Amino acid sequence: MKALWSFRNCKKEEVSRLDLILPLFSVIQWKKYHPEHTTVIYLDADYMVEFEKFGLLQFWDEVRILESRTDINKEHFWSISKIEAIEKESGKIVHVDGDFITFCDLTKYGIFDGDIGVTLLEETKDSDNIAYLDSKEAAEFGGIDGDMFEWDDFADQTSILYLDNDELKDRFVEDFYKYAKEVSNKKIKHPLGYILFIEQKYLRELGKDMGVKKKYLIKDGFKVSNRGILPNATNGKLGFDEVTQYAYHYGPGKKMFNSDLSMAVHLGTYIFPVINDRELEAYFWNIYSNKPYVEPNESSDNVFTKIFKRK
Repeated sequence: MKALWSFRNCKKEEVSRLDLILPLFSVIQWKKYHPEHTTVIYLDADYMVEFEKFGLLQFWDEVRILESRTDINKEHFWSISKIEAIEKESGKIVHVDGDFITFCDLTKYGIFDGDIGVTLLEETKDSDNIAYLDSKEAAEFGGIDGDMFEWDDFADQTSILYLDNDELKDRFVEDFYKYAKEVSNKKIKHPLGYILFIEQKYLRELGKDMGVKKKYLIKDGFKVSNRGILPNATNGKLGFDEVTQYAYHYGPGKKMFNSDLSMAVHLGTYIFPVINDRELEAYFWNIYSNKPYVEPNESSDNVFTKIFKRK
């Protein structure tokens, strides 16, 4: 199986040290627990320059270049590289977000046992002011028939996205591009609504409509509106109270580690004890010492903090 990572500079900002340190942490841990996987990285020119500068490309088995593109609003559809990566692959693949860290072999928890595997189930109801828009409204805004599906109140979070169904993958990629191009020609007011709709809500409904077998990593659902928990909502095997013993997704809250002090502390007290390899530590310190502190543009309230709070 191929494990994919993908990076594209969509925010027109300098590639920060977090953009380098967390992917390095991610691939080291993945290879440690999934040595049989072929690791592949897709990245654009901006990321290529930085990854080459710090000697990071060697940690992946294969390196692929993403060409520049102007047909999609990348600032809004900032995960477009994920779609570009899975588009170019077939058969069993898993896309790993660059800030997703594993502490075990995920195979034993069943996420790779279906046609599709995702991280967790999210309840989208009453969350339009935070994340998810009304599904019919979001669909029609991007040229999709609002009555195409009987939309439910859930979406599938895809910080881990496993696929072993090319028919589903190809249909999803095609529909994603069509939707993103349509929305990109319009004035986008909601910061998250449309990307979350097409990547996490639409994919869920498409999979249901095609009758594919889906597996979850986490068995409990997450209420986006109030950060509540829906016990035993899926076929996953890990509960919220234990998941961070097995995997950790930084999410938007990673910005708290941008400062010199917070990152130094995080490296010394968290990342290095997990990696437990002095030679590998040198790569992290090299990034830390040669990339300046980047002042965050704005504070982020990470809705996944309650889920992924390392114990």
